[in-house]
Amino acid sequence: YDLIWNVSNGNLEAVTAITNAAPKAQLTLAEFLVRQSKFTEAANIYRQLERPIRRSEPESAAIMTALIAANQVPLARELWGDMMSEEVGKPQSLIWNGSFETAIVPAFSHFDWAFKDSDFARVAIDPQTAHSGTQALRVAFLGKDTARIDGEIKQLLLVKPGKKYRLEVFYKIRELTTPMGPRVAITDQGSQTVIAASEPLPEGTHAWQQLSLEFLAPVNSPAVWLQIQRIPKYSYDDPTRGYVWFDDFVLKEQ
Repeated sequence: YDLIWNVSNGNLEAVTAITNAAPKAQLTLAEFLVRQSKFTEAANIYRQLERPIRRSEPESAAIMTALIAANQVPLARELWGDMMSEEVGKPQSLIWNGSFETAIVPAFSHFDWAFKDSDFARVAIDPQTAHSGTQALRVAFLGKDTARIDGEIKQLLLVKPGKKYRLEVFYKIRELTTPMGPRVAITDQGSQTVIAASEPLPEGTHAWQQLSLEFLAPVNSPAVWLQIQRIPKYSYDDPTRGYVWFDDFVLKEQ
């Protein structure tokens, strides 16, 4: 592709002519076009492929990653949502899988929940506890001092620059002991700077309760991160232990 592209001075027909109709080849072509900043052309090829193919091939995941890296977040979210949705044509909510009822596919978690291992807590989908439905997100703190969660639990959200949003979520707490509880935060896509954050959750044991926060989307970015954080206030603080559940995340444009 690189050779033909350079020799033909970026002629799309030239690289299309050497690509067979097999889905994997078409995905490879689409990925190449994304790298050449031919986003519309790449998307047109991608949309023509059957959804099971788009949901199974590693090249498909690479296309989403490349589009996000190129700051083509709205296009990536549109293509990803169409690929992952079980109900084609249904308007997509601003938060994907907000009730944790849909299995997360790690290779295609670009706009779903992304979890990473933490030295301070175990993060899992709990099938035994839920505010609605059958599942919720559980964060089990391990009782270590200076517990930090920052980037281990997050989802990339598409927003309209400069618009006001309201985030709502339910939480439940059991036997939480901590100098400062975890919080729900909205952070900048690039710098991870906190745009808005809830008050730290309280210690103790509490039944399901709702919290909300409002924020203005950055004027220079089409996306923000929704995160669950626990950031120590000082270089050392006492151990954090106990359980916190989250369920039914909803984002509304004001």
